[in-house]
Order: sequence, then C-alpha cells, then structure tokens
Amino acid sequence: PKTWADLADPKYKGMIGISGSPSVTAHWTAIMVREYGPDILKKMVMQNLKVYNISSRALANLTVSGEVPISARASNAHFIESKKNGASVGWIVPGPVAVTDSVAAITSKAPHPNSMMLLIDFLLTKEAQLMYQELGYDSARLDMKSPDTPTQKVYFSQEPSFFEDYERWTQLFHETFTQKR
Repeated sequence: PKTWADLADPKYKGMIGISGSPSVTAHWTAIMVREYGPDILKKMVMQNLKVYNISSRALANLTVSGEVPISARASNAHFIESKKNGASVGWIVPGPVAVTDSVAAITSKAPHPNSMMLLIDFLLTKEAQLMYQELGYDSARLDMKSPDTPTQKVYFSQEPSFFEDYERWTQLFHETFTQKR
C-alpha cells in the first residue's frame, strides 16, 4: 500500500497490524477519518485489522521478522534503523502523519539552570541532531531534513481541542476495532 486508503484494499485483508497504544490508535483514527471520512473505518474492519497490545517499536519488530506484513501507524525511525541493520523492510509516507512534539525544558527551581541551558543549546546543535538522526529520528533542524521525513505532519497535541479529540478518537477506535460484537 502506498496511501492510508490503500490499506482498505481487500488484497491486504488479514495482513495489517497496529499497536494498541492509545496514542497510536487515537492518532491513526483521526488521520483516517479526517482524510477519508468515517466510512474508511468500516472498510478497515473488513480487513481484519489486528490490534497488538505492544509498542509501535515491538510491532515494527514483528514486521521486520515477517510475522506482521503491514504495520499501520509505525514510526519511520523504527524502520530506518532496522533497514540500516540489514532488514529487508521499507517505510512509505502514506499521506498525513501524526507526529509527537519533543521538548526540553528547565524547571522553575532547577538547582543548576545554566547547566540546563547549555544542554538545551547543545541538543539543538548540528552535532547533537546528527546523533539523533543516527538513531533514525528526524532532526528538528531545517538544514538537516531526511528524505524519509514526512511532508504532511499533523501535530494533534497543538490543537486547542486536543484532549477532547484524543478521548473521542480513542473511543471510536475502541468501539470499531476492539469491543466484542
């Protein structure tokens, strides 16, 4: 499959797995419904989507081993790292991708705030971001974009209704894919 909608193609029936992590399921559900409407979930039910109560990285490992042919909503970093280590896998950009913000902050009563400021300054350097990229993650720097960096990123956590939406998307996934029928 090359797009999120391609996952609904009957030829992929029984081949798709997704991490049952609430953040994974909420973000995936939101992307699917926003891009293709609620009917896409009915089509995905017909695909016998298998929910694994494991992390995205653990699910990526099952894909690398061949146990789960298609891992929906898996991190590009997991597959980039596996491919560097010789795995015969790939990661495609299926359309909009939910991304998680990473932050570094200094607490208001830090015992050594200047040391923390130095650490944060270092984390944003090219040297530190190269280390981050070596782990397979995208750099925060605009001058260090990877060809595997998704072009359509959705930062759900920055939306004003994030908490309400998160609960709604999680519940919709649960009702659609994990509740006994």
